[in-house]
Amino acid sequence: MRQKVSIFFGGIADDQTKIKILNNQKHREVEKDKYNVLNIMPQTELSVYIDNLRNCLNLVKEAFCKITAVQQMSLYLVTNIEIELENLQILHLNQIKAIEEKENKKEVYLYKINWKENMQILYYSNIIFFDNFNKTLPVGMEVSDEVLVNLSDYIFEETGRKTFKMSKLQDEFSYKIIKVNVIEYDVKKKISTNKKEN
Repeated sequence: MRQKVSIFFGGIADDQTKIKILNNQKHREVEKDKYNVLNIMPQTELSVYIDNLRNCLNLVKEAFCKITAVQQMSLYLVTNIEIELENLQILHLNQIKAIEEKENKKEVYLYKINWKENMQILYYSNIIFFDNFNKTLPVGMEVSDEVLVNLSDYIFEETGRKTFKMSKLQDEFSYKIIKVNVIEYDVKKKISTNKKEN
């Protein structure tokens, strides 16, 4: 569907479809298209697609070397089955938003990971979602509560388990009950094994 744009006196009127409300303020920015960022189209050959993904992964690895957590925080991952924590994962800073991803399930597993200061982390911020050429978005605007971490680099120590139930309003007259199994972990960086043992 094409966006409708009105033209008045030779200028273009504000395109209302691009206005986003952030922290009770209106911002008109161009949201980035993930397919354009990855430089792929339906006609893209598989080998080109794989090369693009490899290049993006290398950029992510470079970024992990430069960005760390500025303070200790809790990160959350919700799944519908119990899993092993490994590889690159998108986690949430807000446990309610994490649970909302699986709100159609009757039972979920909520992983609470206690992330320490100076551990590698990539924040999903306004620069990921918006070009922001007009410099109208405040620095640190919470467009997303998501972060990217490489869980393969860390050792997990389980510190507790508990279960609770939460209700979610389905319609005017009914609620859905979700059973939430919380598994909490402390993490520490794996020691590099690149050095030869004597």
